[in-house]
Amino acid sequence: MPTDADILAKLSALGHSLPPPASPVGEFITWRREGTMIFLAGQICEVAGKPWPVGPYGAGVDLSAARAGALAIGLQLLRTLRDALDGDLGRVRRVVMVRGFVTTAPGMGDYPKVINACSELFIALWGEEGRHARTSIGVAQLPLDATVEIDAAFAVD
Repeated sequence: MPTDADILAKLSALGHSLPPPASPVGEFITWRREGTMIFLAGQICEVAGKPWPVGPYGAGVDLSAARAGALAIGLQLLRTLRDALDGDLGRVRRVVMVRGFVTTAPGMGDYPKVINACSELFIALWGEEGRHARTSIGVAQLPLDATVEIDAAFAVD
């Protein structure tokens, strides 16, 4: 299994780093551990404290922007996970589940392509152990008019 340093080096090689911790926008916690599982609350992408992208995919938000938001959420989820694991992503055994929600314009049925950006990140970091069960759902609206929201579950040591 890769160590925390291995994961951070892979992130760097991909041109990414972990963002600052996210703060909940409601009455919930950002993660919960139950045995060897950690469940991460849904997160939206924020830039300079404001949701980005906003609005429906396919009506003002193109695939590139929506995928950039999903990738940024993947990085935020990793930051939350690392904090939950006392700074050690090397304790991750596998990515178990990713659930993605995309605000979509009517007729935009290809929204799973948006969530692929997050899935691809986890696979790049953990290989086969990064492959996960997944749900992608098109919705009418998300909190703060965000385009994308993603939550995830991880098996950990």
